[in-house]
Amino acid sequence: MKKVLIIILVAATIVLGIIAWNQMAPRPDLIIETLNIEPVKQGKNVKITYVVKNQGKAAANQSEAFINILSKEGKDLGKSIKKDIPSLPPNSSYTTEISYPLVEKGNYNIKVTADYKDKIAESNEANNFNTVKFSIGLGIK
Repeated sequence: MKKVLIIILVAATIVLGIIAWNQMAPRPDLIIETLNIEPVKQGKNVKITYVVKNQGKAAANQSEAFINILSKEGKDLGKSIKKDIPSLPPNSSYTTEISYPLVEKGNYNIKVTADYKDKIAESNEANNFNTVKFSIGLGIK
């Protein structure tokens, strides 16, 4: 009986040690540091520029960003784009831009999410996105 108890205690100590080590291990932390929309005129493409930053303490493997065009109420308009993000060392960033055709007048939101499939174990999984509001024909709101 004592041997079984000792084996259980050793196993529990090992498991707790692994859990503690995983929580203390440095991790990446991807954010959308900036998100800009060039002023938009009706019939012209929307120019979206964004910066993905790894503000974590470990390198982030290659991942994907998800760019979603939404109505001003937040309704998905089915106008989504996926864009590769290269691997990023700690405290480094990646800037990219895309051009997207939107011809209808109206108010919109663009939401960019880094690592939208949550493939990278990050120190903070809740800060991966940024949203900007804009209007077609009226410039940035």
